[in-house]
Formats: sequence, structure tokens, C-alpha cells
Amino acid sequence: MSTFSFQKTELFLPFRLGPTARETLQEFIDIDVTAGDLVRILDGNQAYRDLFFRFVSQKTAKVPKQVVKAKDGEAAIKPTGPEEPASPTHRLINLLGMLGSRNLILALRMHRLTEGRFPVSLEGNVDIKASDYLKRALEAEDLFVRNKLEYSETAYAAGVYFDLCERLYSKDNGLKKLETYYKRIWQRATRTGLLAYFLAEKIPGYTPRTALTAGMLAHAGKLHMAVHFEGDSYAEFEEELDKNAAIPPLARVILERQKFGLVQEDIGSHTLRFFDVFRGLVPMVANFREPYNLKGVDKAGHGLCVLLNLADNMARTWKLPADEKDAVFNDWSYPGLPILKVKRSTLIEVMKRAMAMR
Repeated sequence: MSTFSFQKTELFLPFRLGPTARETLQEFIDIDVTAGDLVRILDGNQAYRDLFFRFVSQKTAKVPKQVVKAKDGEAAIKPTGPEEPASPTHRLINLLGMLGSRNLILALRMHRLTEGRFPVSLEGNVDIKASDYLKRALEAEDLFVRNKLEYSETAYAAGVYFDLCERLYSKDNGLKKLETYYKRIWQRATRTGLLAYFLAEKIPGYTPRTALTAGMLAHAGKLHMAVHFEGDSYAEFEEELDKNAAIPPLARVILERQKFGLVQEDIGSHTLRFFDVFRGLVPMVANFREPYNLKGVDKAGHGLCVLLNLADNMARTWKLPADEKDAVFNDWSYPGLPILKVKRSTLIEVMKRAMAMR
């Protein structure tokens, strides 16, 4: 991997989803998405509409009788006979399903971003399995649906970012050596997002959906750092710091900046400027370990950063306090924490709930 530089725009441009994929993802984040919204998006891009038609035609031609049950993240399809005339766009969406349509659009975009072309065979067939491209996104969505939590679509969208990272970097052979570390990053991101979500439910003035996505994406920069600084063993450096509870979070930031010239928040927040749907979270992701940077500048942002800092410390230790005097509270502390006015009993409740997620 070449030397990292923020001036190398080509490193970040792949994180632009493009209008069709971005609008699709945004519509589902906004929850009130309808088939009409997807019709409008697809009708605005003839290439995607054509690929969509081919894919659905392939699926329906293979199973002309009964409805096929959803499997492996693919939405159910109500088949149609090959003799039927070509369907309008809304008919195609009805055949594939809303979630299946969303997954297909995003998988097509991710394939083109990483391969430079759409997945069309010489025979003209669209050869793609959406669930192979959206493993983290579907896992996050399923976690929220399974546990009857709100904003599963938003958790899915945050997961898309991690899927895109994995897909982009999988072209580099060095990523195989980071596979275990990447799984660890994803687990930490999921835990931080859940804890931030539950904390925002308990603490007045914060939105659970915003806290969820900011919590998950607070760790967006770690994979970038591990890949671009593989020679300097960022993954090993970060893992060693995690093992050493004696080093407080702020000291870790200083050590990371001294060794690499930047911290993971710098590169993670920068990529979010390109991943448009979460651009508004840039200040919080950039400062969640240093909330004081926003004090007196952005009151709401400062408070959310303190909440994220707490959620991340809780996710790092992943321990349930025995009582309100447990020493683990020292690992969760931060000088600005009192502004949240959260009781230790509440933190125990939040951690217990997060650890009970199936």
C-alpha cells in the first residue's frame, strides 16, 4: 500500500456512492420510503433500470409458480411466467420486494466501484448475489429487527459503510492478514452503536438514531489506518493499547498521533465527507475521543461527543459492573462526563441491556 496522504483524492472518491445508490440508501434511512420513491430513482438512471429488469427477469423465469421465501438476505420474489409482457418499473420492484430492490441497487453500485463495471455476463445476464456485498449491513439490520429496536434501516446504512470498506480493500492482498482485526473493529462498532443508542434513550436531549450511527461510525477510521499503515502495524499497536487498561483514552490519542502523525478519527471522519448520507456526523466522529474540541463551539455536538466517548469506553471494556462502586466505572470516566447527568445505576442498566442482545 502506498504512503497515505489526504491529498490523494483517489483514495477517497470510491466512497461516493453515486446518485442512484445514495438516494436509495437515504430514502430507507428516512423510513417513509415507498415503491414510488424507488421508481423515481430507477427511472432517473437507465443503466440501473435496465440491470434491474434483467435481474428480475432472470429470477422470475426460473420459478414460474409459487412465491419463493427469502433466503440469505435476498427478499422474496413473486414469480411470473416468461410469456408475460415487460413490466413497468413499479412492477419490477413489487416482484423483487422493497428490501430486495434496495439490496440489489447497492450491490450493483459496490460492484462497479470495485470492479470498474457492472456484473453482466457475456450472455447479458446480471450475475450478482446482493447478500455477498452487504454482510455487515444485513447483520446490523437483523440485530435491530430481531431485538425489536427502532431504526434498523439506519443500522443497515452504517453497515453499508463497513461493507464498502471491506470490498474496496479486499482487492489488496494485505487485507487477508487483517481479517481478524476487521471482525474485531466491526464488533466494537456494533457495541458502541448499541450503547450510544441506549444511552440516548435515557439521557434527555439526544436522538437515538443519530447516536447509533455516530457510535458505529466512530470506528470508521480504524480499518483505513490498519491498511495504510500496515507496515507500521497499526492493528497491533491499537490492540496492544486496548489490552493496557492503565493507559487512559486521551493518552492513547496522544500516542497514536505521535506514532502515525494522525489518529483514526482524522481519516474516518474525512471519508464520511465522501459517503454523503452521513456527512453531518463528521464533527462528532472527528472529536469523539476529544470532546473538548467542540466545547464552546458546538454545544449539541460537544454533548454528543461526550456521550459517544462514554459509549466507546463501555464497549471497550464490555463488562457489567457488579454494583455502583465497581472499579470498571473508572475506565468509563471522562472529565466532561458530568454534563450528561447520568446515574451509575442507569449505566448498569444500559450495559446489561446491550449485553443481552441476541
